[in-house]
Amino acid sequence: MDQDEGLYKFPDDDYTVWLEENTNGLTDELGHRLGRNSWDTRPWHLDEHLHPTHWTTQRALEFLETRDETRPFFLNLSYVRPHTPFDPPQVYWEMYNERSDEVPAPYHGDWADDWYGDKIPEYPPVNAWVADLPENVINRARIGYYGLISQIDQQLKRVFDLLTVQEELENTLVVMCSDHGEMLGDHNLWRKTYGFEGSARVPMLMRLPESMAGERGRHIDRPVGLEDIMPTFLSVAEAEIPDTVERRNLLNLVSDDSRDDWREFYHGEHAPASYHLENAAHYLVDEDTKYIWNPVTGEDLLFDLKDDPGETSDLRDSNPDRHSEWRENLVSHLEGRPEGFVEEGSLSTVEPKTPAE
Repeated sequence: MDQDEGLYKFPDDDYTVWLEENTNGLTDELGHRLGRNSWDTRPWHLDEHLHPTHWTTQRALEFLETRDETRPFFLNLSYVRPHTPFDPPQVYWEMYNERSDEVPAPYHGDWADDWYGDKIPEYPPVNAWVADLPENVINRARIGYYGLISQIDQQLKRVFDLLTVQEELENTLVVMCSDHGEMLGDHNLWRKTYGFEGSARVPMLMRLPESMAGERGRHIDRPVGLEDIMPTFLSVAEAEIPDTVERRNLLNLVSDDSRDDWREFYHGEHAPASYHLENAAHYLVDEDTKYIWNPVTGEDLLFDLKDDPGETSDLRDSNPDRHSEWRENLVSHLEGRPEGFVEEGSLSTVEPKTPAE
C-alpha cells in the first residue's frame, strides 16, 4: 500500500503493512489527509492502538518479553513522532487544546524578514517550509506537536513499567534523544534543516541505573551531539572505542561537567538545496553564544542564547568584537574543507548545486 501525499511516494514499511492487515485494507496512516510535511493538524482518525507511536511501543514490549534474559540487551526504540503529520490521539490533543491560550507564540527575529521575507509564498501550500501563517493556525500546529510528545511520555511509561516488573530498570541505561526538532512557525519557518534552536536543539536525556555512579537530577549545559552516543554506549559495554571515533563519552561529562577537555563549541551544518538553493548553514554554539553563517549568501547572525533563547536579536552590529571572534572560530574549523568554505583565511561563499548535480 504505497502512501502518496501528492508530492512523494512512500514504500511500505513494517508499520504500514501491519496497519493494512489490521484494518482489512480499509484505511492507512494518512487517511486523515494530513501530509507528511504539513503544518496542518488534527486528532488521529483511528483507534489509539493503531497509532504508529503505540505500535512502536508494542514492538518494544514484545522484544523485552521474549528476549534471552541471560544476555545483556540493546534496544533502539525509534518513534516516528513527534513529527508531521501532527496527529495525536484525541486524549492528547485535548490536553493542550483545552489550554490553547497557554501555548507559546512563535518567536520572530529582527533579522528574519531580511533572510526569508522574499521566499514567503503569497498562498503557502500545507507543506511550505516558510510561511506567514495566522496565529490560530500556528497555535493548532503546536497543540498537535505537544500532544504527540505527551503520547510518547505515556508510552515510555509502559516500557519502564515492564522493565521494573522484570527487575531490569535499575540495570538499564536510558538515553532519550532526537535527530531534529521542529521550527513550528518560529521566524516564519517550519520543519528542520536550520541552525536555529527550534530545529537544532533537541533533548539529550540520560537516566542512570542504580548500578552506575553519578549524580542524578542535574542539567549539564555543555555542547553535546548525537555522535557522542556511540562512544558512550561502547564505554558502558566495556568495548573498545576505535581511535577513528572523534566524539566524546558522555559519562565523562556526567562525572565532571566542568572538565577542560570537553569540546569548546559544537559545529553543525546543513548543505544547500534543502527546500531552496539558498537554504544552507554552518553554525557554532556553546553554552552562551551561537554563530550562524550561510555559505551561499554569505549572510551571518550572532545570538546570545542566555539573554535571548528565542534568537530574536542579531548582535553582529552591537557586538563587533564578539562577532569577529566567532567568525574566526568558524574559519579555523572549516579550514581545509574541499568545498572551499575558506579562501585566504576568510569565509568564502560557494555555488549551490541541486541534488541532481
